[in-house]
Amino acid sequence: RVWLWLEDGAEATINLNLSSRNDADETLTLVSLTAIVGRNSTLRLHEIQGLNARAYSVCEKTMIVESDGSADWVTVEAGSNRSSSDLILDLAGDSASAKVNGVFFGSDEQRLTMHTRQEHHGKNTFSSLLYKGAVTDRARGVWTGMIYVDPMALGADGYQKNDNLMLSPDARVFARPGLEIVTDDVKCSHGTTVTE
Repeated sequence: RVWLWLEDGAEATINLNLSSRNDADETLTLVSLTAIVGRNSTLRLHEIQGLNARAYSVCEKTMIVESDGSADWVTVEAGSNRSSSDLILDLAGDSASAKVNGVFFGSDEQRLTMHTRQEHHGKNTFSSLLYKGAVTDRARGVWTGMIYVDPMALGADGYQKNDNLMLSPDARVFARPGLEIVTDDVKCSHGTTVTE
């Protein structure tokens, strides 16, 4: 379990690397990451999952950004036999902003499943999420995204994009973006592409 807490007005760059030896036995890795970005704080978080081919990984990641805070979050899913990752970005304070860039690559018989959720709770918040993936051999990639805008989140601006490549005839990617907007005065968009 990893906790990160930036006090008001703080700035930090954090690199997390989840890896295992190539000759390790079958393992199950459960990871819980919680990051709290205080008022007027800036967090740059880079995290990589590069477990060996006999590993199974389940990750739950949450970032909460308070008023006038900002975050730049880079996440990479490249390892493990089976991987499931839930990423929640909560823009809790007014004028909070965050950019999320994700990359995944699957080969052999890998199964990589990713769920992302951008929640806008404060006023005049901004989020941008870009996920790019590639799969080859008989690998499978699944990405599901959602932008949620709270009834009180006036002036919210959310963007979500997912681009994928299937590099072999037996590789598959399944992608589904989504929007749940419960107020007016917002600007939100989403899209996805899958290319052979």
